[in-house]
Amino acid sequence: MARSSCTRKSSGFTLLEVMVALAVLAIALAAVVDKTVERGVNITHLRDRTLAHWVAENRLAEMRAMNEWREGKQTGRSELAGRTWYWEVETLPTPARRLRRVVIRVAADEDRANPISTLNGFLLDPAVRQPFVPIQPDDGEEEQQ
Repeated sequence: MARSSCTRKSSGFTLLEVMVALAVLAIALAAVVDKTVERGVNITHLRDRTLAHWVAENRLAEMRAMNEWREGKQTGRSELAGRTWYWEVETLPTPARRLRRVVIRVAADEDRANPISTLNGFLLDPAVRQPFVPIQPDDGEEEQQ
């Protein structure tokens, strides 16, 4: 009696095919996770730079409002967004004697070694600034009711 060979057709995947597919999927997911972490780091850095720049702008506005005009370096700290920011202000002379250059560096750490933001601005000598005078209506004009 002749024996017939039984051939079985399989419609599923072999173990090797499944392992290769899982390896490809793992590599792709690792790349996605890496990019997600990188994006998170970039967003954090961008947030810190924005906040540090706001601290520098606030300090320049304070100097203008208080008519600060002295040359040299000053250091201090400010609170913004629940954090303490450390700034250094350097006021320098310019060729125009009634104008001073201000360089404000803001860092997240107290030693101020690595500033996150640097702002350059100018201050006008308070002696030459005109005070703000609101416009008043003429005395001859009467309000219409």
